[in-house]
Amino acid sequence: MSLYGFSIFYNLGRLEHLKLPRAKFKILEFQGKLVPRDIAKFLFRVLKIVSIPLNSGAEVFGFTLISLQDYSAVCVGITDYGRFVNLRLCESDTMGERDPLVRIFHDAFKEIMKHRDPFALDILTLPLDGIVSAESYIKYVSEACRAYIGVGLSRRKIDELVAWFAKWRDDFEREYKEAGDYWFALDVFDWFESFDEFA
Repeated sequence: MSLYGFSIFYNLGRLEHLKLPRAKFKILEFQGKLVPRDIAKFLFRVLKIVSIPLNSGAEVFGFTLISLQDYSAVCVGITDYGRFVNLRLCESDTMGERDPLVRIFHDAFKEIMKHRDPFALDILTLPLDGIVSAESYIKYVSEACRAYIGVGLSRRKIDELVAWFAKWRDDFEREYKEAGDYWFALDVFDWFESFDEFA
C-alpha cells in the first residue's frame, strides 16, 4: 500500500455567506502494486474530488498530490472552471528511489494541459472519446506508465477502462444529482464531503 497526501483549495461560491476560501487535506491510499489500470482509476478518483466543487458553482484554485514515499509532489493550478494555468513537479534532490505515480500523474496532466480544454478536470462533462476525454486520459496514463514502470495498456484494456469509467461516472452523477435537491437543507460542507470516496 502506498500513501499520498491530497490537498485542494476552493471557494464555495453558491451562497454569498460561504464565499470564503476553503481547503482540505486528506490521506489517500493506493492499494497493491502500481499497474496502469489501477493508476488510471486512481486518477479518476482524484478528479472526482476536484469535480465536486467545480459542479457546485465553486471556484477551484488548485490541488496537490504528495507522495509520502519520497515526498515528491505534482501541483496543479486551475482557473476558469477547470482550465489549467500551472503545472509543477516537485522532487527532492536527496531522495534515492523515486515514487513513479507522482511522475506519471505529472506527465499525464502535462499532455492534458496542452489542449487547454476549459473542462479538462471535470469528469461530469468529460466525453468518453475525443482529444480531451476519458479515453485520452487513459492513453496519457498508459504512455506515462510505459516510461516510468515499463508497461502500458493494450487497446482492449483501454476500451475496458473507458466502459468502467462510463458506468462509474453515471453512478456518481445519479447520486450527485439526487443529493443536490437537498443542498439548502444539509450542512453544505458535510454534503460536499459525503461524495469523497476516500473519506
